[in-house]
Amino acid sequence: MRLVFLSRSLQHFSVYRNKITDFRPVLRHFSRYPPQQELTTATHNVTLTSSVIQPKSILPFSRTIFSHRIELVSKRPVSMASNSPDDEPSTGIPEAKITKISANIERHDYYPQNEKRPTLLLLSWLSATPRALDRFRHIYASHGFNVVTVLSKPFHFIWPKSSEPLAQEICEYLISHTQGPIVVHGLSIGGFIYSYCLLHAMENKEVFDALENRIQGHIFDSLVVGELENMAEGVSKGSASYPTTRYVVQKVILLYFWLAHNHTIPHYDRAIEVFYNMPFRTPMLVYYSKIDTMCSNEAMENLTKTWREKYSLDVVPKVFDDTQHVFHLREHPDEYKEVLMNFLDKLNVHSDHIQVPSQL
Repeated sequence: MRLVFLSRSLQHFSVYRNKITDFRPVLRHFSRYPPQQELTTATHNVTLTSSVIQPKSILPFSRTIFSHRIELVSKRPVSMASNSPDDEPSTGIPEAKITKISANIERHDYYPQNEKRPTLLLLSWLSATPRALDRFRHIYASHGFNVVTVLSKPFHFIWPKSSEPLAQEICEYLISHTQGPIVVHGLSIGGFIYSYCLLHAMENKEVFDALENRIQGHIFDSLVVGELENMAEGVSKGSASYPTTRYVVQKVILLYFWLAHNHTIPHYDRAIEVFYNMPFRTPMLVYYSKIDTMCSNEAMENLTKTWREKYSLDVVPKVFDDTQHVFHLREHPDEYKEVLMNFLDKLNVHSDHIQVPSQL
């Protein structure tokens, strides 16, 4: 009896040892990917919640690689599909009072609000991290601005009608809860959200009249313009972390555009049209790159040319040679800030004529 029990115990141990050994080739499988995509113990703490491991088919873009749960605790947060310019932000500014207005809007008050205090409307790219956005907020805070941030979500772009209530909320909040001049800074698909703010203002005279004289300037960084492929690529990079997943997401979105044509394409065309006709006629600063596949150089040149020739707007284009989408500030911080500060000087809305605490 004891011999039979011992024999069975050894068989169970052998099976258990073989199953544990099965985990090693899985780790080697993931180690073949580049550092930003790998799921090895070098970049993650792997916690097994079951003593028996039963491998299933492995996909490069899957985070659940066993039938039993495996917790992957990343040491580096994933943001903007690993394309977020989230270096350490600048320091030396007053601590902000942060107010969560809604699921998509938050406010950073660095200074007391008054009728002369300028407000920045910052429209973010998809999945932007707070630390990455602070790099922009702190630049403006150091020049006397308080900041209202709009957080873009993929759904706002994939189903354009969902942007209408958000645009209405943005306009109403700016009118009711801010004073003084407003500067708009839209990044990537944040520009698409702003186009719905423009549409809302054009369709409501009270809103247009309330904002027309307060909006003093526009800055657009890495606008997603061009063909549908550009738009699909922008959404895929903002919602997926790994190249394989991005490719699949991009193809699915293109299929979705085709299937839901009447609910998407006319809205995108309308958004582009309102941008070309820009109802708030202010100076413009645009950043884009020659190698940014999501921001068509030809489309940007046509847009800026229309603003200049049709509406006689003061347009400042800043074109980089070698930076990726929304990476311009991270890769060329001094150049980016210099152009931005010169632009704000022309607008005459920053700290040159607003009292800013001496610690700045």
